[in-house]
Amino acid sequence: MAIAKTNYDSKKYARALRAANNAIAIDNQSLEARDIAMLSTIKITESNISAYHNDTLMSSDDKDRVKDRLTNITTLVQASN
Repeated sequence: MAIAKTNYDSKKYARALRAANNAIAIDNQSLEARDIAMLSTIKITESNISAYHNDTLMSSDDKDRVKDRLTNITTLVQASN
């Protein structure tokens, strides 16, 4: 967990995600590890969408797929409350 936290705080999200997943493999009930894994995944996704959009214009099919998946994630987060 220490490695996951350090990497997340240093904005090394891919490394933080790997370390958090390793922590989850050791302790499947670790909410802290799951939190870092989820937040790291979101940061990586934001970065990828931004880079993809900046490199080439997203097709409407790509935009629809991204919007659909983000809506699914948002629905899951809201349902957990």
